[in-house]
Amino acid sequence: MRIRVFFKQVVSNRYCQLIFYVTLLGFPPQAYNSDLIVTRQNATNIKTYYPRHLAELRKAVQPRIIYYVDSRNYKLYGKMLVRGVLFTYDAPQAKKVELVSDMDKFTRHELTRNNKGVWYYILQPPEYVTTKMHKKIRYKFLVDGIFDYDRTHQFYEEDNANSFISYFYLTEEDLHPQYGVSILPGKKGHSKEVIFRVFAPRARSVSLVGNFNQWNSEIDQMNLSDKGFFEIRKALAPGEYIYLFKVDGSMIQDKHNLELKYHPVFGRTSYLKLP
Repeated sequence: MRIRVFFKQVVSNRYCQLIFYVTLLGFPPQAYNSDLIVTRQNATNIKTYYPRHLAELRKAVQPRIIYYVDSRNYKLYGKMLVRGVLFTYDAPQAKKVELVSDMDKFTRHELTRNNKGVWYYILQPPEYVTTKMHKKIRYKFLVDGIFDYDRTHQFYEEDNANSFISYFYLTEEDLHPQYGVSILPGKKGHSKEVIFRVFAPRARSVSLVGNFNQWNSEIDQMNLSDKGFFEIRKALAPGEYIYLFKVDGSMIQDKHNLELKYHPVFGRTSYLKLP
């Protein structure tokens, strides 16, 4: 009797496994759907992007602020996680697509094409470090040598060349990231101005400590900017740095920086590399 029950259980388990694998074959995992980020309102469904998200983008979407994690960011920004404006353009047959905008005096930036024929580029604008409530961004695409405005965006106007140019606004929320480090543009191998920010609305005293100031909390006192954000600007030479925020006497990591390194005294610290 026990033997029969045992064999019935074995057969039942095998049958369940068979159904499970057939289900996987018939219904593969749902792929990334670009419909999730078609509008600015539901863009928060995906807060952090990885290369697979942009590789699976099936159609161009409106420009928006995103967080992007990619090891290739090290060459440009000295960190894996960056915050920037995502621009996309739908042109499967195009050979080259570039972005120009008044954010950086209409410098040309070449977009990357995915297998779906969608071109994309992530630009870190210097407007992040301003304190203005709104900032109007004017931009267009150069497609195989011919300028075109953004067909996914409803806001555009005529420019001096008697053609259309798209525009959108960075809001106060866009301009002020809650956490993290902003590296201002500069020549490779030269000192760069770095802005450190931390959100501590109830703190009375916040300072930046790290191997650049011998972990002395009296040197780099952070200033309250607005709405609970503390920030400080520092000029740092190319190199590797570790740091923490000292908030009312307690050492905390940079919650926005995914890069960590161990320190024999302070334990896990936030890590920053400047090229």
